[in-house]
Amino acid sequence: MKVEGRYIIIDGHRRYLCAKKLEMKTVPCRIYPKLQPAELALRRFEVQNNRVEWGPLERAEAFAQIKRAEGFDKDKDLAGYLGLSPTMVSSSLKLLNQHTRYKDLFEAHELKETYAIEFSRIRDFLRDVREFDIPKIIEILLLKAKHKVIKNGKSFRMIGKIFLKANRYEDQLHEFLQDPDMTLEELKEQTGETWLATMLERVQQALAKRYSSGKDLTAEEEAHRAELQDFLTSIDPRRSASAHPKHEHVMKESMETLLAASA
Repeated sequence: MKVEGRYIIIDGHRRYLCAKKLEMKTVPCRIYPKLQPAELALRRFEVQNNRVEWGPLERAEAFAQIKRAEGFDKDKDLAGYLGLSPTMVSSSLKLLNQHTRYKDLFEAHELKETYAIEFSRIRDFLRDVREFDIPKIIEILLLKAKHKVIKNGKSFRMIGKIFLKANRYEDQLHEFLQDPDMTLEELKEQTGETWLATMLERVQQALAKRYSSGKDLTAEEEAHRAELQDFLTSIDPRRSASAHPKHEHVMKESMETLLAASA
């Protein structure tokens, strides 16, 4: 983009640096006249999004810039201008607002931005657990993350899932918040939110979805369903599936096949 006798790169910074190192005299370019801030933000968004989808925060920041520059009061007006889903635009801007709110707090705990992004997605799932109110819970979670008891940002997704069932898991969550050394893996074991529980829940949902749609299982899917049913009735329900490596493999294979049936 030409601005006051100079050119500003809208897209292609790495290509420009490579061309300089290769001592190229010219490179093909598309030159735009000086654009208004909203037009520039929109042009950069279109160029980037058509090549590789932006990360959630990059996209949200572009939306916010265009919304400010164009003076849109409502998210749905911005969505119409961009030709995107109003729900997607609103969710993206909400993520940015939540992220901004907690960014300084996460930086103070020397945590990477990925932690803040993931945390902002589950913040609304948190609720008081006995004497622990939400501000105290946030402080505890950040300290666990700082000391690597919570190992990565994605771990917040499982914590959010468990908080969605806080009435059922109040005792386990209380212990998790009370004990600074208790890991997410230990919490998952105590709540039963293991891979097995998750897979069983997903299989149940997948089968319900398939049958409610009026579609029958294929012959192969029905064979796996019968195999899984026979397996479940053959084992002692008081014993962990992890005590039966062969059984665990059969169960996992059958469940994965059944899950594919809902796709």
